[in-house]
Amino acid sequence: MKAKNGLFMKIRYRKIRPSDRKIVAKLVKDFYKELPGIRGIDDKKIKRTFLAFAANPNKGNILVIEKEKIIIGYALLANFWSNEWGGNVLFLDEIYLKPEFRGQGIGRDFINYLIKKKYNRATAIQLEVAPTNKRARALYKDIGFKPYQNEYLLYNL
Repeated sequence: MKAKNGLFMKIRYRKIRPSDRKIVAKLVKDFYKELPGIRGIDDKKIKRTFLAFAANPNKGNILVIEKEKIIIGYALLANFWSNEWGGNVLFLDEIYLKPEFRGQGIGRDFINYLIKKKYNRATAIQLEVAPTNKRARALYKDIGFKPYQNEYLLYNL
């Protein structure tokens, strides 16, 4: 991947390993500090997610984003079958890069990687973005994501 400044960056995307969990858990907490949702995050929820995906990879994956073998971000990808889309929809539930690695084209490259590879045999990619995250919204729109006609509703259990 080429950075804006033309320097070659060794960026790699790979599935999380058990040895990565501590680092990724810290990044998850950083993500939630920046863009808090309706519900908070804690170690128990993070651990359950790690264990659920490890035991059931058909549910999804956690990918780490590495630069020169150092984890600089992660993405949480969940799968669900859609009759409407005729296959697996890849839900990009969370994507996070450490602040010092933003604005270098890494997020764009990662999403293009998912699209090009049709990751997990996806027929579509769905994501959600905070209305206040104008930078991410502009990126997703530029890549080709469009608002969907239906609203996303949630019932808290």
